[in-house]
Amino acid sequence: MLAVGASLLAGCSATGRTAGTDPGASTGPSAGATAASERTYSARDLANILDRAGTSLGVDGTLVTDSELKDAAAKVGGPAGLAQLLGGSNVTYSPRACGDLLATAMQGGVPQDAIAAQFRTSTGAVTAASFAGKPLTSAQKASWTTTVDSVLDQCGTVSLSFEVAGKSVSAKVTTAKATATTTADTTVGLRQTMSIEAAGQNLSAVSTVVQAVWGNLLISATTIATDQTTDAQAQAKTVTAGAAVDAVVAAAKR
Repeated sequence: MLAVGASLLAGCSATGRTAGTDPGASTGPSAGATAASERTYSARDLANILDRAGTSLGVDGTLVTDSELKDAAAKVGGPAGLAQLLGGSNVTYSPRACGDLLATAMQGGVPQDAIAAQFRTSTGAVTAASFAGKPLTSAQKASWTTTVDSVLDQCGTVSLSFEVAGKSVSAKVTTAKATATTTADTTVGLRQTMSIEAAGQNLSAVSTVVQAVWGNLLISATTIATDQTTDAQAQAKTVTAGAAVDAVVAAAKR
């Protein structure tokens, strides 16, 4: 459920702020004698961790807090609204089971105590998620990475079509496991290729996704390369998804 919630929030648009602007004074994750890997977090803690991670990576980006992510999700009707947008009758999936899987997951909603923050750059994003002030269970940690296998079994290659502003859009997405190594407790890597056709134009993109668990943090990092690179993307410092995860872990240990 938390994995679904973090993914939903991460997919929403939000204003955010430039990294390094201090989302609020904080002494960091619950301090004291608690081992770093056993700390629990507040929404402010997550924002501070990602702010420090972005600074350590030396990249320009936008920090989006938990409240901003939730506000953005609310503007499209929350999980129910997203389910309607992505799993509605106007969207056709092949295999159909993949659309049903997505709709079922989103209709479950986001747990009220799920929290997340995100750091976005011109070429990707890294998200940290947890539950407010309490540890993750073993099952929650395991599901963040192990559910990938069951989804890929059914939806390694998905085709979908829909309409936007009266124009037909079709896309094909292929996802496969990829090698990934990080300093987190558990790591899984994915490589996703996407081709989109709309209004006679074609766009291709390749994404590298690394999902990781460290202590009571669920971390997801994505880097995206398209065949239509913008000036900002061409000039941006290259940071791998694995390096982004490592930066979050290092920031959380402080």
